[in-house]
Amino acid sequence: MALDLADGACRRASVVLGAAAPVPHRAAAALTGKTIDAAVIRATIEA
Repeated sequence: MALDLADGACRRASVVLGAAAPVPHRAAAALTGKTIDAAVIRATIEA
């Protein structure tokens, strides 16, 4: 996972879930533009 943060918000994210499907799945859209906190991380994991 790689995050580009500015003023507490995620400008760009690179997140790949390798064990979630037969092929790697990118999950960056769930984080981009949001302030990273426990609720956002939890929602990303559940998605």
